[in-house]
Amino acid sequence: MIRMARRRSALAPLPPTRPRALVILRGALGYLAGLDPTTLTTTERAECLHELERSEAVRVAARSTIFFAFNANSGFQDDGHGGPRSWLRWRAGITAAAAGTATGWMRRLAAHQDVREAMAAGEISPSWARELCDWTDQLPQSARRDAEKILLAAAAAGADLADLAGLAEEIRKRTAGLTATALTTDSTSVRSGLTGTTEAQRSWRAT
Repeated sequence: MIRMARRRSALAPLPPTRPRALVILRGALGYLAGLDPTTLTTTERAECLHELERSEAVRVAARSTIFFAFNANSGFQDDGHGGPRSWLRWRAGITAAAAGTATGWMRRLAAHQDVREAMAAGEISPSWARELCDWTDQLPQSARRDAEKILLAAAAAGADLADLAGLAEEIRKRTAGLTATALTTDSTSVRSGLTGTTEAQRSWRAT
């Protein structure tokens, strides 16, 4: 589980404009890509890896949000393309599979706003987020939002992926005949089945 550090003073100042943000983004990644890792301690390497994974979640959320607005406005038509996937292949120089993945995330996070917000905050990895979306997609429409909140809260509390899978299955069984209101009322008892947080789970958290 990836959790955002709460100490705002430890974070870099927010960039004031979109162009500046993009310059800072490429500059930061370029610096890390050119860094000699042999000059770092094991702790520093671990910190870099952790922050890069957390940043990947934020990157996917940002791309999906902007891509959704671009697609909704049919921005791809300005360049003579019939859809967002072919446009992304052409403009970004990526494969059809990569464009399909990006398009999939765009649509997935548009339908799962709570997961998108958690990713944007760097609180959950893309791989875990996709699992949560797949699990809640199997539920009745009226129960999905509450189930998603329960799963995200459990993940934030330190549940590992196996715990979350078990919780999702329990929710699936209970929602077979429950309304969304009943699911919310029953959420405490559902969460009580989670196992304790392990040291390995805590290691994902920012210090």
